[in-house]
Amino acid sequence: MTYLWIVIVLLAIAVEAATADLVAIWFMPAALVSMVLSLLDVSIGIQVAVFFVLVVVFMLLSKLFLRRYLKRRPNEKTNADSLLGKTAIVTERIENEAQSGAVRVGGLEWSARAVSDTMVIEKDTLVVIREIAGVKLICEPK
Repeated sequence: MTYLWIVIVLLAIAVEAATADLVAIWFMPAALVSMVLSLLDVSIGIQVAVFFVLVVVFMLLSKLFLRRYLKRRPNEKTNADSLLGKTAIVTERIENEAQSGAVRVGGLEWSARAVSDTMVIEKDTLVVIREIAGVKLICEPK
């Protein structure tokens, strides 16, 4: 049985090396403990039972560890989503009917539209970014 546990350890190492997705990591220590038990002439049934119990215990412990130490951060807004709610300055008159308008925010110029089709926002007006539609920022006066 010792050789079987060695093969299981080597297979688990190979699978982990090939995937790096923590799919077999729990089998390595469990197989090592079972291998020690086989060297101590413990019955095969106990070796196998200890192996499966330890695999389950290691899975649960790793889940607790990952939950505690790798807590998910709240979804941080990135890229264009980070612009929502920010203030921008109109660099080109915003008029939806004419399909024109631009704003500058964060040092970049974006195409812009007003939240309402009847709204016209003049150049140099401060606006708040409410939505993003494609590559256009939907704004309203501040």
